[in-house]
Amino acid sequence: YKQTAINQKEYYENQYKIQKQKIFQEQDLLPINERLTTRMLELVQQRDHIIEERQKYIYDYKNETLSNEN
Repeated sequence: YKQTAINQKEYYENQYKIQKQKIFQEQDLLPINERLTTRMLELVQQRDHIIEERQKYIYDYKNETLSNEN
């Protein structure tokens, strides 16, 4: 179970990073007047940081729980 949890973590982290990169790459392709403002990009990055911290907490908790079951 523990290896499955690790594999899931890596898979979803990679998917999240790919989507995040896609968003920022698409911003570069938009005309200037259609891009997110600097403030909006800062808010997206702050939210991104919060999401990453929560993911880390969830998987650390899951890992600890699975370790205690053995």
